[in-house]
Amino acid sequence: GRCENEILIELHLCPPLLDHDVYRKEYEIAGFRYRVARYERGDQKGSFHVEHYCFDQKGNTVVKPVRIFRRKGKPDDGVDNTPKPVLVNDQAWKLGSVFYLEPHTIDRFFDRTTGWGPFARLLEQYREDFEADHNQYVPDGDAAKAMPSRDAYQRFCQRLTEILRTEKLQEIENGLSSHVKQYLGYASSEEPLKVELGMPTHQELFSKHIGLQITERTDLPAFPIGRIGAGYRALLRLAVLQTLIDMKSDEQKSFLLIEEPEVYLHVHLKRYFSRVLRRLAEDGNQVVFTTHSPEFVDLGCPHEIIRLHRSFDPQTVPRQVSSTTALDFRHLKQKVYRKGNEEVVFANHAILTEGQDDQGIIHELLVRAGVDSDVYSVSVVNCDSVTQIKDYIQLCHELGIDFYVVHDRDDESDPLTKKRNQAIAQAVADADQSLPSLHVYDPALEDMLGGKKTKGNLDALLSKLGSKTYGDIRCEYPD
Repeated sequence: GRCENEILIELHLCPPLLDHDVYRKEYEIAGFRYRVARYERGDQKGSFHVEHYCFDQKGNTVVKPVRIFRRKGKPDDGVDNTPKPVLVNDQAWKLGSVFYLEPHTIDRFFDRTTGWGPFARLLEQYREDFEADHNQYVPDGDAAKAMPSRDAYQRFCQRLTEILRTEKLQEIENGLSSHVKQYLGYASSEEPLKVELGMPTHQELFSKHIGLQITERTDLPAFPIGRIGAGYRALLRLAVLQTLIDMKSDEQKSFLLIEEPEVYLHVHLKRYFSRVLRRLAEDGNQVVFTTHSPEFVDLGCPHEIIRLHRSFDPQTVPRQVSSTTALDFRHLKQKVYRKGNEEVVFANHAILTEGQDDQGIIHELLVRAGVDSDVYSVSVVNCDSVTQIKDYIQLCHELGIDFYVVHDRDDESDPLTKKRNQAIAQAVADADQSLPSLHVYDPALEDMLGGKKTKGNLDALLSKLGSKTYGDIRCEYPD
Protein backbone atom coordinates (compact mmCIF):
# COMPACT_ATOMS: atom_id res chain seq x y z
CA GLY A 1 0.00 0.00 0.00
CA ARG A 2 2.99 2.34 0.16
CA CYS A 3 4.57 2.92 -3.23
CA GLU A 4 7.64 4.57 -1.68
CA ASN A 5 8.63 1.24 -0.11
CA GLU A 6 10.78 -1.19 -2.06
CA ILE A 7 9.62 -4.67 -3.02
CA LEU A 8 12.06 -7.38 -1.97
CA ILE A 9 11.67 -11.11 -2.66
CA GLU A 10 14.38 -13.61 -1.77
CA LEU A 11 14.55 -17.28 -2.66
CA HIS A 12 17.04 -19.20 -0.51
CA LEU A 13 18.49 -22.36 -2.04
CA CYS A 14 19.33 -25.47 -0.05
CA PRO A 15 21.80 -26.74 -1.08
CA PRO A 16 23.35 -23.73 -2.86
CA LEU A 17 24.18 -23.78 -6.55
CA LEU A 18 27.82 -24.11 -7.57
CA ASP A 19 29.38 -22.30 -10.53
CA HIS A 20 32.81 -21.20 -11.80
CA ASP A 21 33.99 -17.76 -12.81
CA VAL A 22 36.14 -16.96 -15.87
CA TYR A 23 39.23 -18.11 -13.93
CA ARG A 24 37.54 -21.50 -13.21
CA LYS A 25 37.37 -20.63 -9.54
CA GLU A 26 34.35 -22.20 -7.84
CA TYR A 27 31.80 -20.07 -5.99
CA GLU A 28 28.41 -20.66 -4.33
CA ILE A 29 25.02 -19.08 -5.05
CA ALA A 30 22.93 -19.17 -1.87
CA GLY A 31 19.81 -17.69 -3.43
CA PHE A 32 18.07 -15.33 -5.82
CA ARG A 33 16.99 -11.79 -4.97
CA TYR A 34 14.38 -9.73 -6.79
CA ARG A 35 14.26 -6.06 -5.80
CA VAL A 36 12.20 -3.17 -7.12
CA ALA A 37 12.81 0.33 -5.77
CA ARG A 38 12.69 3.97 -6.82
CA TYR A 39 15.73 6.10 -7.48
CA GLU A 40 16.08 8.58 -4.60
CA ARG A 41 18.29 11.15 -6.32
CA GLY A 42 19.59 12.24 -9.70
CA ASP A 43 17.84 12.71 -13.02
CA GLN A 44 15.90 9.45 -12.59
CA LYS A 45 14.60 10.26 -9.12
CA GLY A 46 11.21 8.64 -8.56
CA SER A 47 11.46 6.14 -11.42
CA PHE A 48 11.73 2.39 -10.86
CA HIS A 49 14.82 0.27 -11.14
CA VAL A 50 14.86 -3.53 -10.93
CA GLU A 51 17.55 -5.90 -9.67
CA HIS A 52 17.35 -9.64 -10.23
CA TYR A 53 20.67 -10.87 -8.89
CA CYS A 54 22.16 -13.86 -7.10
CA PHE A 55 23.42 -13.55 -3.51
CA ASP A 56 25.97 -15.49 -1.45
CA GLN A 57 25.84 -17.08 2.03
CA LYS A 58 26.35 -13.66 3.65
CA GLY A 59 23.46 -12.15 1.69
CA ASN A 60 25.74 -10.05 -0.54
CA THR A 61 25.13 -9.74 -4.26
CA VAL A 62 27.43 -12.10 -6.16
CA VAL A 63 29.70 -10.04 -8.40
CA LYS A 64 32.07 -11.68 -10.89
CA PRO A 65 34.25 -10.58 -13.83
CA VAL A 66 32.79 -11.39 -17.22
CA ARG A 67 36.23 -11.79 -18.91
CA ILE A 68 39.80 -12.44 -17.90
CA PHE A 69 41.57 -9.27 -16.80
CA ARG A 70 44.48 -8.05 -18.91
CA ARG A 71 47.91 -8.66 -17.42
CA LYS A 72 49.72 -5.85 -15.66
CA GLY A 73 51.84 -3.83 -18.02
CA LYS A 74 49.83 -4.86 -21.06
CA PRO A 75 48.14 -2.13 -23.10
CA ASP A 76 44.46 -1.46 -22.49
CA ASP A 77 42.45 -3.29 -25.16
CA GLY A 78 39.41 -1.08 -24.57
CA VAL A 79 37.25 -3.86 -23.13
CA ASP A 80 35.43 -3.16 -19.87
CA ASN A 81 36.80 -5.40 -17.12
CA THR A 82 34.40 -4.17 -14.44
CA PRO A 83 32.93 -7.11 -12.45
CA LYS A 84 29.17 -7.39 -12.88
CA PRO A 85 26.37 -8.96 -10.77
CA VAL A 86 25.54 -12.58 -11.58
CA LEU A 87 22.05 -12.59 -13.10
CA VAL A 88 19.34 -14.97 -11.90
CA ASN A 89 18.31 -15.70 -15.49
CA ASP A 90 21.71 -17.27 -16.12
CA GLN A 91 21.35 -19.62 -13.14
CA ALA A 92 17.66 -20.42 -12.56
CA TRP A 93 17.51 -23.11 -15.26
CA LYS A 94 19.78 -25.29 -13.10
CA LEU A 95 16.98 -25.79 -10.59
CA GLY A 96 14.90 -27.87 -13.02
CA SER A 97 11.57 -27.36 -14.77
CA VAL A 98 9.36 -24.71 -13.20
CA PHE A 99 5.56 -24.75 -13.58
CA TYR A 100 3.39 -21.86 -12.42
CA LEU A 101 -0.32 -22.60 -12.22
CA GLU A 102 -3.15 -20.32 -11.18
CA PRO A 103 -6.93 -20.35 -11.75
CA HIS A 104 -7.00 -17.54 -14.30
CA THR A 105 -4.70 -19.43 -16.69
CA ILE A 106 -6.47 -22.78 -16.52
CA ASP A 107 -7.46 -22.43 -20.19
CA ARG A 108 -3.98 -21.36 -21.34
CA PHE A 109 -2.59 -24.36 -19.46
CA PHE A 110 -3.56 -26.52 -22.45
CA ASP A 111 -1.99 -24.20 -25.02
CA ARG A 112 -0.02 -26.37 -27.46
CA THR A 113 1.90 -23.66 -29.31
CA THR A 114 4.10 -21.90 -26.75
CA GLY A 115 6.37 -24.85 -26.03
CA TRP A 116 6.55 -23.75 -22.39
CA GLY A 117 3.20 -24.76 -20.94
CA PRO A 118 2.98 -28.17 -19.21
CA PHE A 119 0.74 -29.64 -21.91
CA ALA A 120 2.98 -28.30 -24.68
CA ARG A 121 6.02 -29.75 -22.92
CA LEU A 122 4.31 -33.10 -22.67
CA LEU A 123 3.55 -33.11 -26.41
CA GLU A 124 7.08 -31.94 -27.16
CA GLN A 125 8.36 -35.29 -25.94
CA TYR A 126 6.15 -36.98 -28.54
CA ARG A 127 7.09 -34.58 -31.33
CA GLU A 128 10.78 -35.23 -30.71
CA ASP A 129 10.29 -38.98 -30.51
CA PHE A 130 8.06 -39.34 -33.60
CA GLU A 131 10.89 -39.14 -36.15
CA ALA A 132 13.05 -41.75 -34.37
CA ASP A 133 13.75 -44.98 -36.27
CA HIS A 134 12.24 -47.17 -33.55
CA ASN A 135 8.76 -45.89 -34.48
CA GLN A 136 7.65 -48.29 -37.23
CA TYR A 137 4.31 -48.37 -39.03
CA VAL A 138 3.17 -51.88 -40.05
CA PRO A 139 0.28 -51.68 -42.61
CA ASP A 140 -2.31 -54.44 -42.25
CA GLY A 141 0.00 -56.27 -39.83
CA ASP A 142 2.38 -57.20 -42.65
CA ALA A 143 5.87 -56.92 -41.16
CA ALA A 144 7.42 -57.06 -44.62
CA LYS A 145 5.83 -53.69 -45.44
CA ALA A 146 7.00 -51.98 -42.25
CA MET A 147 8.35 -48.48 -42.66
CA PRO A 148 9.36 -45.61 -40.35
CA SER A 149 6.32 -43.77 -39.00
CA ARG A 150 7.63 -40.45 -40.36
CA ASP A 151 7.70 -41.87 -43.91
CA ALA A 152 4.28 -43.47 -43.53
CA TYR A 153 2.79 -40.19 -42.34
CA GLN A 154 4.26 -38.33 -45.31
CA ARG A 155 2.84 -40.88 -47.75
CA PHE A 156 -0.62 -40.73 -46.20
CA CYS A 157 -0.52 -36.94 -46.37
CA GLN A 158 0.22 -37.17 -50.09
CA ARG A 159 -2.67 -39.57 -50.62
CA LEU A 160 -5.01 -37.41 -48.61
CA THR A 161 -3.99 -34.38 -50.66
CA GLU A 162 -4.76 -36.28 -53.88
CA ILE A 163 -8.20 -37.19 -52.57
CA LEU A 164 -8.97 -33.59 -51.64
CA ARG A 165 -7.67 -32.14 -54.94
CA THR A 166 -10.89 -32.06 -56.97
CA GLU A 167 -11.27 -30.17 -60.24
CA LYS A 168 -12.61 -27.14 -58.39
CA LEU A 169 -9.62 -27.10 -56.04
CA GLN A 170 -7.22 -27.45 -58.96
CA GLU A 171 -8.95 -24.51 -60.65
CA ILE A 172 -8.45 -22.42 -57.51
CA GLU A 173 -4.79 -23.49 -57.21
CA ASN A 174 -4.10 -22.71 -60.87
CA GLY A 175 -5.72 -19.30 -60.55
CA LEU A 176 -3.68 -18.44 -57.49
CA SER A 177 -0.47 -19.64 -59.13
CA SER A 178 -1.12 -17.67 -62.31
CA HIS A 179 -1.79 -14.39 -60.49
CA VAL A 180 1.27 -14.70 -58.21
CA LYS A 181 3.44 -15.31 -61.29
CA GLN A 182 2.07 -12.11 -62.86
CA TYR A 183 2.78 -10.16 -59.69
CA LEU A 184 6.37 -11.42 -59.76
CA GLY A 185 6.83 -10.67 -63.46
CA TYR A 186 7.07 -14.28 -64.61
CA ALA A 187 6.17 -14.27 -68.33
CA SER A 188 6.59 -17.94 -69.04
CA SER A 189 3.98 -20.45 -67.97
CA GLU A 190 6.83 -22.91 -67.52
CA GLU A 191 8.11 -21.20 -64.38
CA PRO A 192 8.11 -23.67 -61.44
CA LEU A 193 6.24 -21.39 -59.03
CA LYS A 194 3.01 -23.04 -57.91
CA VAL A 195 0.46 -22.44 -55.14
CA GLU A 196 -1.25 -25.59 -53.90
CA LEU A 197 -2.91 -27.27 -50.95
CA GLY A 198 -0.54 -28.73 -48.35
CA MET A 199 -1.08 -31.03 -45.37
CA PRO A 200 0.40 -30.19 -41.96
CA THR A 201 3.58 -31.85 -40.72
CA HIS A 202 3.32 -33.97 -37.61
CA GLN A 203 4.73 -31.05 -35.57
CA GLU A 204 2.09 -28.70 -36.96
CA LEU A 205 -0.61 -31.31 -36.47
CA PHE A 206 -0.01 -31.52 -32.73
CA SER A 207 0.74 -27.85 -32.14
CA LYS A 208 -2.26 -26.42 -34.04
CA HIS A 209 -4.86 -29.01 -34.99
CA ILE A 210 -5.04 -31.87 -32.51
CA GLY A 211 -6.50 -31.18 -29.06
CA LEU A 212 -7.52 -33.16 -26.01
CA GLN A 213 -10.98 -34.71 -25.92
CA ILE A 214 -12.72 -36.55 -23.13
CA THR A 215 -15.65 -38.94 -22.81
CA GLU A 216 -17.04 -40.67 -19.73
CA ARG A 217 -18.32 -43.75 -21.59
CA THR A 218 -17.46 -45.49 -24.83
CA ASP A 219 -21.04 -45.07 -26.11
CA LEU A 220 -20.92 -41.30 -25.66
CA PRO A 221 -19.26 -38.82 -28.02
CA ALA A 222 -15.97 -37.25 -27.02
CA PHE A 223 -15.96 -33.54 -26.18
CA PRO A 224 -13.11 -31.06 -26.60
CA ILE A 225 -11.83 -29.97 -23.20
CA GLY A 226 -12.91 -26.39 -23.95
CA ARG A 227 -16.55 -27.52 -23.77
CA ILE A 228 -16.38 -29.32 -20.41
CA GLY A 229 -16.68 -27.87 -16.92
CA ALA A 230 -13.86 -26.17 -15.05
CA GLY A 231 -13.77 -29.03 -12.54
CA TYR A 232 -12.96 -31.56 -15.25
CA ARG A 233 -10.30 -29.24 -16.66
CA ALA A 234 -8.77 -28.94 -13.20
CA LEU A 235 -8.52 -32.74 -13.06
CA LEU A 236 -6.98 -32.87 -16.53
CA ARG A 237 -4.50 -30.23 -15.47
CA LEU A 238 -3.47 -32.44 -12.56
CA ALA A 239 -3.26 -35.48 -14.87
CA VAL A 240 -0.98 -33.60 -17.28
CA LEU A 241 1.33 -32.61 -14.44
CA GLN A 242 1.52 -36.12 -13.05
CA THR A 243 2.13 -37.64 -16.48
CA LEU A 244 4.78 -35.07 -17.35
CA ILE A 245 6.63 -35.61 -14.07
CA ASP A 246 6.31 -39.41 -14.31
CA MET A 247 7.95 -39.32 -17.75
CA LYS A 248 10.88 -37.16 -16.68
CA SER A 249 14.13 -38.79 -15.62
CA ASP A 250 15.09 -38.99 -11.95
CA GLU A 251 17.70 -36.27 -12.47
CA GLN A 252 15.11 -33.84 -13.84
CA LYS A 253 13.26 -32.41 -10.86
CA SER A 254 10.34 -30.02 -11.13
CA PHE A 255 9.14 -26.99 -9.21
CA LEU A 256 5.37 -26.57 -8.96
CA LEU A 257 4.16 -23.11 -7.96
CA ILE A 258 0.38 -23.27 -7.59
CA GLU A 259 -2.15 -20.58 -6.72
CA GLU A 260 -5.20 -22.04 -4.94
CA PRO A 261 -5.17 -25.68 -6.08
CA GLU A 262 -8.62 -26.15 -4.52
CA VAL A 263 -10.40 -24.05 -7.18
CA TYR A 264 -13.21 -25.95 -8.99
CA LEU A 265 -12.71 -29.15 -6.93
CA HIS A 266 -15.21 -30.64 -4.50
CA VAL A 267 -14.05 -31.65 -1.03
CA HIS A 268 -13.05 -35.25 -1.82
CA LEU A 269 -10.99 -34.25 -4.84
CA LYS A 270 -9.34 -31.52 -2.77
CA ARG A 271 -8.10 -34.14 -0.34
CA TYR A 272 -6.98 -36.34 -3.24
CA PHE A 273 -5.18 -33.45 -4.96
CA SER A 274 -3.44 -32.69 -1.66
CA ARG A 275 -2.19 -36.27 -1.41
CA VAL A 276 -0.96 -36.14 -5.02
CA LEU A 277 1.04 -33.01 -4.31
CA ARG A 278 2.47 -34.70 -1.22
CA ARG A 279 3.60 -37.69 -3.31
CA LEU A 280 5.19 -35.40 -5.89
CA ALA A 281 7.13 -33.70 -3.11
CA GLU A 282 8.24 -37.02 -1.63
CA ASP A 283 9.61 -37.96 -5.06
CA GLY A 284 12.02 -35.02 -4.85
CA ASN A 285 9.98 -32.32 -6.59
CA GLN A 286 9.42 -29.00 -4.84
CA VAL A 287 5.80 -27.94 -4.35
CA VAL A 288 4.75 -24.49 -3.15
CA PHE A 289 1.12 -23.38 -3.12
CA THR A 290 -1.15 -20.75 -1.62
CA THR A 291 -4.51 -21.93 -0.33
CA HIS A 292 -7.67 -20.97 1.52
CA SER A 293 -8.74 -24.59 1.98
CA PRO A 294 -8.12 -26.69 5.13
CA GLU A 295 -7.75 -29.80 2.97
CA PHE A 296 -4.36 -28.52 1.81
CA VAL A 297 -3.02 -27.68 5.28
CA ASP A 298 -1.31 -30.58 7.04
CA LEU A 299 -0.72 -29.86 10.72
CA GLY A 300 1.37 -33.02 10.80
CA CYS A 301 4.02 -31.10 8.82
CA PRO A 302 3.91 -27.74 10.65
CA HIS A 303 7.23 -26.40 9.38
CA GLU A 304 5.85 -26.40 5.82
CA ILE A 305 3.06 -23.98 6.81
CA ILE A 306 3.59 -20.24 6.36
CA ARG A 307 0.75 -17.94 7.39
CA LEU A 308 0.69 -14.45 5.89
CA HIS A 309 -0.74 -11.68 8.06
CA ARG A 310 -1.76 -8.20 7.01
CA SER A 311 -0.59 -5.97 9.85
CA PHE A 312 -1.84 -2.51 10.75
CA ASP A 313 0.90 -0.53 8.98
CA PRO A 314 -0.19 -2.21 6.38
CA GLN A 315 2.52 -4.73 5.50
CA THR A 316 2.26 -8.45 4.98
CA VAL A 317 4.09 -10.37 7.70
CA PRO A 318 4.95 -14.08 7.32
CA ARG A 319 4.76 -16.44 10.28
CA GLN A 320 6.30 -19.90 10.25
CA VAL A 321 6.44 -22.53 13.01
CA SER A 322 9.79 -22.47 14.78
CA SER A 323 12.09 -25.40 14.07
CA THR A 324 12.67 -25.68 17.83
CA THR A 325 9.01 -25.99 18.80
CA ALA A 326 8.22 -28.60 21.45
CA LEU A 327 4.54 -28.85 20.48
CA ASP A 328 3.49 -32.30 19.27
CA PHE A 329 1.72 -31.23 16.10
CA ARG A 330 0.93 -34.75 14.91
CA HIS A 331 -0.99 -35.51 18.11
CA LEU A 332 -2.67 -32.09 17.99
CA LYS A 333 -3.68 -32.69 14.36
CA GLN A 334 -5.90 -35.58 15.48
CA LYS A 335 -7.64 -33.37 18.06
CA VAL A 336 -8.24 -30.53 15.62
CA TYR A 337 -9.63 -32.74 12.86
CA ARG A 338 -11.73 -34.85 15.25
CA LYS A 339 -13.62 -31.73 16.40
CA GLY A 340 -13.80 -30.17 12.91
CA ASN A 341 -11.70 -27.18 13.97
CA GLU A 342 -9.55 -27.02 10.81
CA GLU A 343 -10.71 -23.47 10.06
CA VAL A 344 -8.73 -22.12 13.00
CA VAL A 345 -5.50 -22.15 10.96
CA PHE A 346 -7.05 -19.49 8.68
CA ALA A 347 -8.47 -17.33 11.49
CA ASN A 348 -7.29 -13.83 12.34
CA HIS A 349 -8.72 -14.28 15.84
CA ALA A 350 -9.66 -17.40 17.79
CA ILE A 351 -11.83 -17.56 20.91
CA LEU A 352 -10.89 -20.79 22.67
CA THR A 353 -13.64 -22.36 24.78
CA GLU A 354 -13.77 -25.61 26.71
CA GLY A 355 -17.05 -26.99 25.37
CA GLN A 356 -20.18 -26.54 23.28
CA ASP A 357 -22.03 -24.53 25.95
CA ASP A 358 -19.32 -21.86 26.09
CA GLN A 359 -19.00 -21.91 22.30
CA GLY A 360 -22.75 -21.41 21.83
CA ILE A 361 -22.98 -18.55 24.34
CA ILE A 362 -19.97 -16.75 22.79
CA HIS A 363 -21.49 -17.07 19.32
CA GLU A 364 -24.78 -15.63 20.58
CA LEU A 365 -23.06 -12.74 22.35
CA LEU A 366 -21.14 -11.85 19.19
CA VAL A 367 -24.37 -11.78 17.21
CA ARG A 368 -26.15 -9.58 19.75
CA ALA A 369 -23.13 -7.28 19.94
CA GLY A 370 -23.40 -6.78 16.17
CA VAL A 371 -20.05 -8.45 15.45
CA ASP A 372 -20.01 -10.64 12.34
CA SER A 373 -17.43 -13.31 13.15
CA ASP A 374 -17.03 -14.23 9.48
CA VAL A 375 -16.28 -10.67 8.40
CA TYR A 376 -13.53 -10.37 11.01
CA SER A 377 -12.28 -13.97 10.56
CA VAL A 378 -13.10 -14.94 14.14
CA SER A 379 -13.25 -18.67 14.95
CA VAL A 380 -15.03 -19.67 18.15
CA VAL A 381 -13.38 -23.00 18.91
CA ASN A 382 -14.78 -25.83 21.00
CA CYS A 383 -11.58 -27.40 22.37
CA ASP A 384 -13.56 -30.44 23.60
CA SER A 385 -12.49 -29.98 27.24
CA VAL A 386 -10.62 -27.54 29.42
CA THR A 387 -7.62 -29.89 29.46
CA GLN A 388 -7.19 -29.43 25.69
CA ILE A 389 -7.09 -25.62 25.77
CA LYS A 390 -3.37 -25.43 26.46
CA ASP A 391 -2.54 -27.23 23.20
CA TYR A 392 -4.79 -24.86 21.22
CA ILE A 393 -3.09 -21.88 22.89
CA GLN A 394 0.29 -23.16 21.76
CA LEU A 395 -1.05 -23.86 18.25
CA CYS A 396 -2.34 -20.29 17.90
CA HIS A 397 0.91 -18.92 19.27
CA GLU A 398 3.05 -20.96 16.85
CA LEU A 399 0.94 -19.90 13.85
CA GLY A 400 0.67 -16.26 14.95
CA ILE A 401 -3.11 -16.33 15.51
CA ASP A 402 -4.51 -13.78 17.95
CA PHE A 403 -6.49 -15.69 20.59
CA TYR A 404 -8.69 -15.20 23.66
CA VAL A 405 -9.31 -17.99 26.19
CA VAL A 406 -12.54 -18.49 28.15
CA HIS A 407 -12.93 -21.36 30.64
CA ASP A 408 -14.38 -22.32 34.03
CA ARG A 409 -12.31 -22.10 37.18
CA ASP A 410 -14.17 -25.05 38.72
CA ASP A 411 -13.22 -26.27 42.22
CA GLU A 412 -9.60 -25.34 42.84
CA SER A 413 -9.58 -27.23 46.14
CA ASP A 414 -8.75 -30.15 43.85
CA PRO A 415 -4.95 -29.96 43.28
CA LEU A 416 -5.25 -31.26 39.71
CA THR A 417 -7.82 -28.59 38.82
CA LYS A 418 -5.64 -25.86 40.31
CA LYS A 419 -2.59 -27.15 38.45
CA ARG A 420 -4.60 -27.24 35.22
CA ASN A 421 -5.72 -23.62 35.60
CA GLN A 422 -2.18 -22.50 36.36
CA ALA A 423 -0.89 -24.28 33.25
CA ILE A 424 -3.45 -22.48 31.07
CA ALA A 425 -2.60 -19.11 32.61
CA GLN A 426 1.10 -19.75 32.08
CA ALA A 427 0.55 -20.74 28.45
CA VAL A 428 -1.34 -17.51 27.85
CA ALA A 429 1.45 -15.52 29.52
CA ASP A 430 4.14 -17.29 27.48
CA ALA A 431 2.34 -16.32 24.26
CA ASP A 432 2.99 -12.68 25.24
CA GLN A 433 0.01 -11.22 23.42
CA SER A 434 -0.39 -7.45 23.24
CA LEU A 435 -3.87 -7.46 24.84
CA PRO A 436 -5.38 -9.40 27.80
CA SER A 437 -6.27 -12.85 26.49
CA LEU A 438 -7.81 -14.83 29.37
CA HIS A 439 -11.16 -14.77 31.17
CA VAL A 440 -12.03 -17.35 33.86
CA TYR A 441 -15.63 -17.89 35.03
CA ASP A 442 -15.77 -18.23 38.82
CA PRO A 443 -16.60 -20.98 39.33
CA ALA A 444 -18.38 -21.68 36.00
CA LEU A 445 -20.36 -20.08 33.17
CA GLU A 446 -23.61 -21.62 34.46
CA ASP A 447 -23.14 -19.97 37.87
CA MET A 448 -22.59 -16.59 36.20
CA LEU A 449 -25.95 -16.99 34.44
CA GLY A 450 -27.72 -18.26 37.55
CA GLY A 451 -28.04 -21.88 36.45
CA LYS A 452 -26.51 -25.22 37.21
CA LYS A 453 -23.73 -27.05 35.35
CA THR A 454 -25.16 -30.06 33.53
CA LYS A 455 -24.50 -31.77 30.21
CA GLY A 456 -26.43 -30.54 27.17
CA ASN A 457 -27.27 -27.35 28.98
CA LEU A 458 -26.95 -24.89 26.07
CA ASP A 459 -30.68 -24.47 25.39
CA ALA A 460 -31.33 -23.66 29.06
CA LEU A 461 -28.52 -21.08 29.10
CA LEU A 462 -29.72 -19.41 25.89
CA SER A 463 -33.26 -19.22 27.31
CA LYS A 464 -31.90 -17.13 30.21
CA LEU A 465 -30.64 -14.58 27.70
CA GLY A 466 -34.11 -14.47 26.15
CA SER A 467 -34.56 -11.50 23.83
CA LYS A 468 -32.33 -9.17 25.83
CA THR A 469 -30.02 -6.78 24.01
CA TYR A 470 -26.29 -7.04 24.34
CA GLY A 471 -26.26 -3.95 26.56
CA ASP A 472 -28.85 -5.52 28.91
CA ILE A 473 -26.89 -8.77 29.08
CA ARG A 474 -23.68 -6.91 29.88
CA CYS A 475 -25.36 -5.06 32.73
CA GLU A 476 -27.19 -8.08 34.13
CA TYR A 477 -24.27 -10.51 33.83
CA PRO A 478 -21.12 -8.39 34.21
CA ASP A 479 -18.87 -11.43 34.71
